[in-house]
Amino acid sequence: MSEYKYYIAGPMTGIPYFNFPAFDKAKRWINDNLPVTDLFSPADHDRSLLGKPDQWLPSVTDSDGAWKFWSIPNAPDLRTMLGADLEWISKNATDIFMLKGWENSRGAGAEWALARALGLRFHYQ
Repeated sequence: MSEYKYYIAGPMTGIPYFNFPAFDKAKRWINDNLPVTDLFSPADHDRSLLGKPDQWLPSVTDSDGAWKFWSIPNAPDLRTMLGADLEWISKNATDIFMLKGWENSRGAGAEWALARALGLRFHYQ
């Protein structure tokens, strides 16, 4: 059996709720419609790093600026979060699912470039 390890890539910074709802919706769609053996969602990973429960959505008070930075005490910085995301792609992913608007995101652009360099299968929303 082939393995299908999906990574969801898309914009987060500058989008209300850091775009968690779009990542959650994509995760449900992938699980319901595609063969999946593993799935990595940056929204879920951020929840884990922040010590938040599944399905938690950030509030305006969790953001410093216009959804630019976490204002949660001891929140990891972008280097930590994006570094973990890129590491998962490089070590595990076979497929990458690109959310709408990814072209306007520096982080998703880096994830796309890494996936392209690794020869992953691409899926676009």
